[in-house]
Amino acid sequence: KEVIMHEAIDKQRQKYLSHTEAAEYLGLNPGTLYNKVSKGEIPAYRFKHCKFTRYKVSDLDNLFEPVR
Repeated sequence: KEVIMHEAIDKQRQKYLSHTEAAEYLGLNPGTLYNKVSKGEIPAYRFKHCKFTRYKVSDLDNLFEPVR
């Protein structure tokens, strides 16, 4: 049971990225990512009692669109 619990926690953690990880994932400078978040161009989350910003991988994936 404990192994299954740890796997579930690992999967949940993979859904969110830190600021540095999100910037790298998008190929942006971390400062550029902060600017885009402050302009409302990229959604970011802060969990209760946590000062760190997190980014949903699915939100970041939705920023990409095919080039025609």
